[in-house]
Amino acid sequence: MLRPKVITVKPLNDYKLFLSFDTGEQRIFDVLPYIDGEWYGKLLDQSVFATVHIAGHTVEWGDGQDIAPHELYDLSVPVHSFPNQETIQAIDDVNNHRNMSRKFSSIEELMQDLNA
Repeated sequence: MLRPKVITVKPLNDYKLFLSFDTGEQRIFDVLPYIDGEWYGKLLDQSVFATVHIAGHTVEWGDGQDIAPHELYDLSVPVHSFPNQETIQAIDDVNNHRNMSRKFSSIEELMQDLNA
């Protein structure tokens, strides 16, 4: 079975990739689980991670690290199910006790407080 082909890749924060496919879909792929060992570990350096580019049917980094094309699609999530930047910032604020009227120990505690 043919998988959709990646036509655009952009590095995001937290070692994620924004991917556009030839089907018109936009998806987010989490690279962090792959960043292990000496060779893939180089991707922890943001300047290296930013070298990601299209290479044939997949993406590749400057030193040759790549991800299998089927994994890019099968293990990515649609953009609409991924939190937007505002939500990500709010979660970060809760986790770091910023911009809150009081401290919350977790996102769940904040949600309980909001729903009370």
